[in-house]
Amino acid sequence: MMQKMLLFSFCLLLSLPAIGQKGGFQSGYWINLKGDTLKGFVRYKSWAEKVVVKKNEDDPEGRDVFPDQISGFQIDSVGFFRSVILKGDSIFTRRMVDGPSKLYQYKRAGNELLFIENEQQFMLVDPTNLKDFLIIYTGECAKEVMPSKKIRYNLKSVGPIIENYNECKEPGSSKKDGASIFELNDDIPWIALGFRGGANIGELIFPPGTYYSFGEYENFALPSGAFLIRARLNDRMRLSFEPGITLKENEGTQINVYPFNEPAAVSDVSLRMAWLDLPMIIQYGFPIGNFRFSAELGMRVGGLLDYNFTEIPSPEAANLGTPNVEPSTLEYGGIGGLNISYRKKHIELFIGGRYYYDEGEWVIRGIPGTVSVVSRDSDLITRRVEASVGILYWLSRR
Repeated sequence: MMQKMLLFSFCLLLSLPAIGQKGGFQSGYWINLKGDTLKGFVRYKSWAEKVVVKKNEDDPEGRDVFPDQISGFQIDSVGFFRSVILKGDSIFTRRMVDGPSKLYQYKRAGNELLFIENEQQFMLVDPTNLKDFLIIYTGECAKEVMPSKKIRYNLKSVGPIIENYNECKEPGSSKKDGASIFELNDDIPWIALGFRGGANIGELIFPPGTYYSFGEYENFALPSGAFLIRARLNDRMRLSFEPGITLKENEGTQINVYPFNEPAAVSDVSLRMAWLDLPMIIQYGFPIGNFRFSAELGMRVGGLLDYNFTEIPSPEAANLGTPNVEPSTLEYGGIGGLNISYRKKHIELFIGGRYYYDEGEWVIRGIPGTVSVVSRDSDLITRRVEASVGILYWLSRR
């Protein structure tokens, strides 16, 4: 059963890159200068001076298109981009709010501009006196849409006010376009690097009937740490590779079972292990403003770095010797979890919990000088829960 689950998880992870289009292309359309809408595939790097389009998915290259050659384009998973002439130059602006009043954003070389479009005009938002500009623009709706509390007005304040203004003019007409309006100051994130630290609580399980059997055998809360490489597949899905180290210290009761299943002695045992973890995880999340709520599913392969096994024998076992226990050098299993994150600009903080189910094959050798000198393999099962916190830094695609 476990092998089937691992095979399914592995196939799922391998298929994830196919969710995005080859070569960075995504489904969408573009509008030529005649107003014709052409459906196909679009590739665009944040705030680049050109966009690459192609009608046929099998076309490996596509063709470059500049802002003065089209009216705009749409990437289905991102949003709509409009061509604008600014001081004699043509640029692409990203639509952040749709409705009677549309809000567009442009960023380049550290500068950010916002534009508002309505039926009468397409205007640049004046950042020097932003509050007065918004009061004049919203007119009779100003009392309803402007914040009731004193706030520091900046370009990030414009989005919610324009949304409220659209609702005031035509209820139900406003909607966010593409990413959350609270991400106005962000480029489209693509790859994130970070670190995760956590603590583990769990148990080891030896199947009954083996040479070596345990009663209560629990993990204490010991640390784990991992380096994160996380990729954004689309607005909902992320793929994460998290190489790291997990320490396990287990203490419990051991029952030595000799031939004929007759317990010979009961001893206290301690097992310390250090594992190199190589998990691959897919996240599916729901962004709400700056927050994101995600579920996780993945698989883990762990390699044993070091271990120490200690037996404190009872008086009855003092002269029986200690079996030679050799832990598996390889573990494999599945992962499931939930986490909550908060992102502002390129920094993301998260907290979460995971459940790990792993299997590994151990070798247990008999005590020299006794009747039990044969080696026996035992399938060890590890179940543990991990609580963790971490930080990510998202890199834009510029």
